[in-house]
Amino acid sequence: MDDGSHRSYIEKSLVAEFNLSPSGTEVLSQGLFGGGISPSMEYGRFTVTVESLDRKYSTSMSLLDQPKVCSTLPRISDRNLIAELASRGIKLTDVGQDTPPIRVLLGADMLG
Repeated sequence: MDDGSHRSYIEKSLVAEFNLSPSGTEVLSQGLFGGGISPSMEYGRFTVTVESLDRKYSTSMSLLDQPKVCSTLPRISDRNLIAELASRGIKLTDVGQDTPPIRVLLGADMLG
């Protein structure tokens, strides 16, 4: 989740993997870090339903396609730091050596 992003996105390769059909298109420009603005482009809009692992909750969301959602983010691998955070009731989920790509980004439009 990224409340700094106004919109939610899905990587185009994931759209292809799931063989998703667009529910429409949108033309927009994007405000970039540092104040830049990208040229207007057309994005495919895809409506997907996601659910919790225990299947007790599901919701539909609208995602715009993007060739690459964002670059890889490093994970925390410092065991002492992880233990310290855990002792304070903070559990991190993105730990270890693997850094899988971020293929869906939930933005402020989903965070309410």
